[in-house]
Amino acid sequence: MTEAGREVGLAYDFDAVQQANTRRAHELVHAARPLGLASPMLERLYRAHFLEGQHLGRVDTLVALAEEVGLDPAEVRRALADGRHTAQVQADVARARQLGIRGVPFFVIDDTFGMSGAPSVDAIVGVLERAVERRGTAIVAPGRPVA
Repeated sequence: MTEAGREVGLAYDFDAVQQANTRRAHELVHAARPLGLASPMLERLYRAHFLEGQHLGRVDTLVALAEEVGLDPAEVRRALADGRHTAQVQADVARARQLGIRGVPFFVIDDTFGMSGAPSVDAIVGVLERAVERRGTAIVAPGRPVA
């Protein structure tokens, strides 16, 4: 994985990774979603964890990362303290168990197809094509032909 990351310009530092309970980090992603910032928040969390060795179980760390992507730090601190997104995270965990997910990374496509690990681009495209075929609808992506 380190070599694959290096090939695309990512310097993973697995020696610096700090194990942590990431429930609050997952809550943070839910807090970011209504503002359209879930993807940037996830990306920032991944960089903090895998490249920078930051501890994602600490509220102060999460608040600082959230502020970097445009979330209000005081609101994030309140949301993490009062647990307003805990039920959403618990629902995610329950759904993952229902789907038989036992580890990460795991990708669920169209709530039907599952992919574990770090699949190749060809494997991902193949699953997306199967999902499109199953639905009978086209997916339009920038720079890609219509399927």
